[in-house]
Amino acid sequence: MRHARKLLLIPLGILLAFVFIEAALRLSVDVDRVHVNTEAPSESGRWVSHPFLPYAGRANATYDFYNSKANLTEHIETNSYGFRSHEFPVAKHPEDYFIICLGGSTTYGYSESNETTWCQQLERKLSEHFPQRRIKAFNLGMDMGTSVMSLVNLALVGVHLQPDLIINYDGINDLWAIGTQNFRTDHAHIYNDLDPTKVYRGLERSLPRWMMSSYAIAYAAGAADLIFRINDLAAVARTERVQDPDPFKGIEATLQNFKTMRGIAHGKGADIIFSTVQFRDGAADPLGTRLNGIFRDFFTANGYHYVDQERLIPDHDPSINVDEIHFTSKGDELMAENYFRSIVEHDLISQTDPALNTR
Repeated sequence: MRHARKLLLIPLGILLAFVFIEAALRLSVDVDRVHVNTEAPSESGRWVSHPFLPYAGRANATYDFYNSKANLTEHIETNSYGFRSHEFPVAKHPEDYFIICLGGSTTYGYSESNETTWCQQLERKLSEHFPQRRIKAFNLGMDMGTSVMSLVNLALVGVHLQPDLIINYDGINDLWAIGTQNFRTDHAHIYNDLDPTKVYRGLERSLPRWMMSSYAIAYAAGAADLIFRINDLAAVARTERVQDPDPFKGIEATLQNFKTMRGIAHGKGADIIFSTVQFRDGAADPLGTRLNGIFRDFFTANGYHYVDQERLIPDHDPSINVDEIHFTSKGDELMAENYFRSIVEHDLISQTDPALNTR
């Protein structure tokens, strides 16, 4: 009898512990940190297969998710091409000035909304400065995107927007692609083609909705998905990296991609701006320092217009970076401001009536 009572105490203790944890979470944790939109695609489910890329954005999607690194809830909307951007126009008018923004997750944005990405902040700054022009900036950035993906998106999609200006912020993810023993110029050595049908939805989106109403269960499910990277894009799209003794083996392919982007831009009558890459730890990051040195030498030797974001944005400032490379809203605003100043300084947008613009 005494043994049976002890056995009954075990589930009772578990129940009391659960109730205590549930109460503690409800009193101390914001609802957005434990709950996600269970109808939304998972992290990897935000992407779909593509014939010429490892993956592409899911089209016409709207969803929210808690970004633990940035400590905010992101509201993301994608257009009919799967980009976190305005819908693409069907025609271009004389007063229109179109900008294409290329890059990886730092362009895609760790932002509360599409409007707070550096791409959209730049659009607002330019629109205020050039009220006679109808300026639109289209964000073609992709999570984990490299210069290869930017080049493909520019060639297949971007050119059809008839851009006046292209801005490229690549290099961070190229650091992952280069320096490998089996390096390939198309970066197929580090990316798998995404097969969404083989991606597990994760505990958060697999458990019944009634169970997810519990803070404790929702928090535990989300933590499990995060720890085991069940919904992480890198877990399903990247392959194992085989390091080469030369960490910059393959960097010439990145520079050739920049040359091709510039050739496409000039072939379409557009200007193009390149960039160095800002790393939170600055000179303490030896690979980042070397990468930016290579970029500066290349841009200068070839007469490329570039914005030295690495030198313009302060380092070691947690109000600017949420991690080594991604920006807070303040960081995105600084990015936009630096591009804005360069565009105005180089007189890339005509101050006159567009109908009289012969540039």
